[in-house]
Amino acid sequence: MSGTTTCLHLILGGKGIVRPMLASQLPTHVIHTLYFCWHLVSLVLLGMTIAFIVPFFHGSADVLVASASLLAWLIAAWNIAYVVKKGLAFGVLPQWILFVGIALPGTASLAL
Repeated sequence: MSGTTTCLHLILGGKGIVRPMLASQLPTHVIHTLYFCWHLVSLVLLGMTIAFIVPFFHGSADVLVASASLLAWLIAAWNIAYVVKKGLAFGVLPQWILFVGIALPGTASLAL
């Protein structure tokens, strides 16, 4: 799920979010800050994917899975809190669904 989310972020986010943002009339420093943040999210997603893959090749790596799962829960919680606080429909920022989809199996795998 983490790898799928990373790919969705890179492909759909690049087309639907980044390109329009780069072509916008926002101030240059705002565009570059947002573009930098988009890349940070790309790196976080990639890091989470790696953290979930490592145990398959090197045995137990519970600390990596726990860290990636915690990060996914925190991002999902922030996403949901932001939607609620701003009074938005959950479909406006649905990324929380993907992060819960990452966090649940990661957390469940720690119980095995």
